[in-house]
Amino acid sequence: MDDNQIQRIFQQILENNGMREMVYAFQFEQQIMALERKLHSSEDPEEIGKETLIAAMDFYDGDWCGIIEGDLEMEAWYPVLWHDKSTGGMTATHFHELEDTCYLNRWIEALNNCEPVMISDTSVFKDTNPNEYELYKRCHANSILAVPFWHNPTGFMIVRNPKRFVDRGGFLQATAYVAFTSVTERKLLSQRKNSHKSVVIKSETDVFVKLFGDMEIHTLKGCLTEEMINSPKYCCILAYFLLGDRRPKPAQQVWRDIWPDDNIEHSGTNMRSLFLRFKDVFSFICDQRLIVSSKKGYQLNPELNIVTDVNIFDEYLEKADKELTAQAKIEFLKKALDIYTDNLFPSGGSEHWILNDELKYKYKCLAIYNELMKSYFETCNYVRVEHYAEEALSIEPANEDAYYWLIRVMKMRNSNVIAKGQLHMAKHVLDIGEYERLEKRLAETTD
Repeated sequence: MDDNQIQRIFQQILENNGMREMVYAFQFEQQIMALERKLHSSEDPEEIGKETLIAAMDFYDGDWCGIIEGDLEMEAWYPVLWHDKSTGGMTATHFHELEDTCYLNRWIEALNNCEPVMISDTSVFKDTNPNEYELYKRCHANSILAVPFWHNPTGFMIVRNPKRFVDRGGFLQATAYVAFTSVTERKLLSQRKNSHKSVVIKSETDVFVKLFGDMEIHTLKGCLTEEMINSPKYCCILAYFLLGDRRPKPAQQVWRDIWPDDNIEHSGTNMRSLFLRFKDVFSFICDQRLIVSSKKGYQLNPELNIVTDVNIFDEYLEKADKELTAQAKIEFLKKALDIYTDNLFPSGGSEHWILNDELKYKYKCLAIYNELMKSYFETCNYVRVEHYAEEALSIEPANEDAYYWLIRVMKMRNSNVIAKGQLHMAKHVLDIGEYERLEKRLAETTD
């Protein structure tokens, strides 16, 4: 008989003897301790939020737990983070993208009074408040337990269909703070990832172009996505100029450099046509042209201050190299990783004109991961080492450094079977030279 079975029998005995309060207190302590153990070394706000929702759902024996935020001025609710027991994740929810609050007065009152919402049977509203009942019915909510949070953000943490402790909101209130904090931190991280845009764009002549992942062009007036530009050839030409030395180039040279197999006889006409069409699209967010012609050929408009995420990525690496303290260096490296959201201009299709730059920044990114894994291993933060190793492997599966640090972490945790499994996987994806070098590096360690 395992510990869980013993605990369940113990709880049943207590409940049968009218000692429900003791069961609640016992479960409260056990679940809080289990959650703390699971998240003790975690720095990932998404993981913290998810595990906290699962803990609350399990404590109340519900089938769904989530956080909804509200905009009281817009009179709307919207879900931001949730976990569905039946699907095991944050899958499709039955909430509308924006849920009207006009018929949810009891929820507004609970929010204003900082009181929990406890509904043991939602069908009681079928006649008294049909709109509210239809929402519960659509969301498959037969019963509800929710606790509010107020100001930055505003909303509720909700357990759907709780089957025990339905009149006790204490555990939900205790875990709600953790979940709300994780949601706020996720937003801050998202803002941090986009903060470089706001730093760059301060005037009408400032232009920020995103090249890692799908292309985006940002100005003070707005943003154009690659889909909105709707011209693969123009995007290629723009990326070509942004990644090059930015000197004027004749139309024939540009066309030949990007599409060497095409007939360059009409390259000038083709480029003028592309630039004319883009001028109309770009005029929505900027009064000037992005690429202009001169006596020496075409070039980026010198009257605009054009900065790319690639430029900022390189700046962060330069700052990291100049830092004397390890912590300051790590912070700049992490900022660089925030910018590297995907391969360089994937729409370029790894063509010859962009391939060298694509590989250069891919390997710069992998070098950052290796530096971070090394730094966190030295401080015994093995959770972060695993996190960065997994991200590095997602970028390059045949990654000797990632396997090296992963295997060392497993050895430090005395997980030798897992370490052997990782080494076996490495043997299948690395070439012979890389694998032999990995074995040699591991043999030289004292783990």
